[in-house]
Amino acid sequence: MSRITENLSRRKFSSSLLAFAVACSTQLATMPAEAASWKYLGTRTVNGLVDFDQIKVPVSYGKFKKIRLRVRGNSLLVYDVKVHYRNGRVQDVPIRVFIPQGGRTRVIDLNGSNRWIRKVTFKYGKFANGKGRTFVDLVARR
Repeated sequence: MSRITENLSRRKFSSSLLAFAVACSTQLATMPAEAASWKYLGTRTVNGLVDFDQIKVPVSYGKFKKIRLRVRGNSLLVYDVKVHYRNGRVQDVPIRVFIPQGGRTRVIDLNGSNRWIRKVTFKYGKFANGKGRTFVDLVARR
């Protein structure tokens, strides 16, 4: 009787381990696909402790549904993001978020149907920690 119980527990453990391995591999397989779906639109080197900057987007890049800011170099506190469309409209996104070095903002959904981005402006506060420059990347998804 103990051999039967032992075999059943081994099977349960093996099937649980297999399910865990499949779940992990599925997660890893989707990560590059998600990263590949974001299009790089531009970078800005931010200066000063409290300031604002902009990233211009070429018209040839087309329409997008979502944007996100990524931060490299140092941490950054982003107060406000404004998306300026080619038709003259402006979408104000009060974001007020601390982004650690290597981090990014939440996904920002763009309003309307005519989402040709002309530029994205953002107001920020830089943390002066003496470790070089800080870069903000703008990425978008169709």
